[in-house]
Amino acid sequence: MNYLQHAQSTAEKIGNSLVNNLVIAGTTAVSDILTIPMGLFTVATGGNFIENPINRWAVDAQNSTQKALPIYRGSDYEDKNLLGKMGTNVFWADLIQNLGFTEGMMASSLALSYLKLPSVAISLIASIGEGSVEAINRKDEVL
Repeated sequence: MNYLQHAQSTAEKIGNSLVNNLVIAGTTAVSDILTIPMGLFTVATGGNFIENPINRWAVDAQNSTQKALPIYRGSDYEDKNLLGKMGTNVFWADLIQNLGFTEGMMASSLALSYLKLPSVAISLIASIGEGSVEAINRKDEVL
């Protein structure tokens, strides 16, 4: 999300990014594990596989948390190249926040490994979950 410039300290940015990280990690883990069974149930009852209640919950939780606890960035940040961005607190706050996707996928993969599934099946299940949530995010951005 792109927020206008706002007086926000480094501590506020990092604090907001940590909370967002936890929400993203948790919702990613849950949606990765439950997307396929909930998607199939939703299709069986006349709904859309991707737009199932678990995925919608994950997207809404992530977006509402990011709106409540934003990481503000200004045009001065947007105009910098990658190396210039790396020297800012916005870059590091964004990185902390978005590591939640990796953490959630790792958590869901670990949980799924207890089912003794082949690693390719675990990767496929987690990828379908993550891809479904991203598809909803992209659709919401277009609308």
